[in-house]
Amino acid sequence: MFKQYIKNEQFNLQINRFINDEYENDQKVQEDLKSIIPQLKDEESWFKAWNDKAIAREQDGDFSVASTYYQASEFYLSPEDPRDENAYRKYRENFYKGFNNFEYERYQVPYENGYLPVV
Repeated sequence: MFKQYIKNEQFNLQINRFINDEYENDQKVQEDLKSIIPQLKDEESWFKAWNDKAIAREQDGDFSVASTYYQASEFYLSPEDPRDENAYRKYRENFYKGFNNFEYERYQVPYENGYLPVV
């Protein structure tokens, strides 16, 4: 269900996209939103609010939530922003730590001068 969290339509859309399917009924995440949402004023505050909460959740060992928060923090960063690469790396690290109750295979698909990670 689409929820109206904030007046900024674009931010509201992204909050719904990142939170609703997996965490809509998660009490900890809903409590986190109460502190995150008032901070969201612009793209910089978006990054800081989500990133700070991601760090806290990672330190608590709540890796799947931390992964989602890192992913959200990265959303508005420019690819040239040096924080982008770290946020993406932290998203992936926490994803694999948090979603470890099933078997999966990892692959590296060559792409330009590097590779794309595939599960």
